[in-house]
Amino acid sequence: MTLAQEFNSLNGLIVSRKTLEDLLIKAEKEKNTIISKRVIKVLQAFKDDTFLIEIKNLVEPFGLNGVKKTTNKTPGANRFEVYTNTRKKRTKIIKKTNLAKAVTKPLIKKNTVLKTVVKPVAKEKKAVEKPNLNKNSLAYKMANKPKNVKYFKIDNKDIADFLGKIEIPASDSVVITLTGGQGSMKTRMCFQFINTFAQNYKVGHASIEEHPESTLYYDKANEYLNNQALIDTEAPVIKSVADLDKLIRNNDVIVIDSFSKMQEMQKGFEVDKDLRKKYNGKLFIVIFQQTTDGKMRGGSKSQFDADIVLYTEKKSNYKDNYIFADKNRYQNKPLDTLKFNIFSKKLMSNKSENTKESKPNKKLSFTVN
Repeated sequence: MTLAQEFNSLNGLIVSRKTLEDLLIKAEKEKNTIISKRVIKVLQAFKDDTFLIEIKNLVEPFGLNGVKKTTNKTPGANRFEVYTNTRKKRTKIIKKTNLAKAVTKPLIKKNTVLKTVVKPVAKEKKAVEKPNLNKNSLAYKMANKPKNVKYFKIDNKDIADFLGKIEIPASDSVVITLTGGQGSMKTRMCFQFINTFAQNYKVGHASIEEHPESTLYYDKANEYLNNQALIDTEAPVIKSVADLDKLIRNNDVIVIDSFSKMQEMQKGFEVDKDLRKKYNGKLFIVIFQQTTDGKMRGGSKSQFDADIVLYTEKKSNYKDNYIFADKNRYQNKPLDTLKFNIFSKKLMSNKSENTKESKPNKKLSFTVN
């Protein structure tokens, strides 16, 4: 194999620095200036131990007389020094040439004579083993918990203090149940909830007990709802679960009156399965009828599933009727101190009803004869 063939055979190979140095020694020994210059440029341009060689212009083999003499006179061609062996006396001559030159593109230097593309072989990186993370662990969840938690905005201060700070969950929904006997003003309290939430949210009212197009309904709406609430409250006729589903998807807060009517429409209808876990980010206010022994009609399961459980207290004078919380996951105040008067639309005072001071007992002093 000639020196030119050996040089050309490096094309596309990964070679060591020593291989190029050995090739340079051969080129200098054979006085092949073309190959020696190209190899020198590569070795000087890079300090790596291994090289990926790509030769754009191959070197033509020389003839029997040693270095091939060039007679090309192309304008602008670069000059190089050659020696001939055709005469006994060695004569140095300068010629022009258009021989193709290989150009090296080093990482830093841009303008070089060589055109050989040298790519250092990248060292293999060892993969760093990451510890297995349990994304279900409490530590992981707390470290990655949402920073911007949203809460339902309640402008009415008395209702806001009574209900507490209710979160808008990213998944699932919040359920408030309101239970009371006949004539305990449950429906009137719901209209107050509607008016409060409709100031900031779209409210859907599934009024199944009272027809939403009746005079009774319009009278309550006129009494409790302001203009903003009238605009942002939707009250269609609900005849099926499909009608209720459409109402829920169109609104943020949904008031259902009542749960027993929904069970009549669909057997097995449940608060948790069909409301709380079926929809995300909603607030449900559901009215329950009260049994004769004071319990929620529809089973105790709904009481456990609900986030806030409210009851009405019916008095002989309807103006004294109030609601109280038996359970509230979003309230940090003692529940027995929170009572909301339905007629006055205000929180009741915590002062004792009996403000009269008891008179001190007088000691009797007498003598027995």
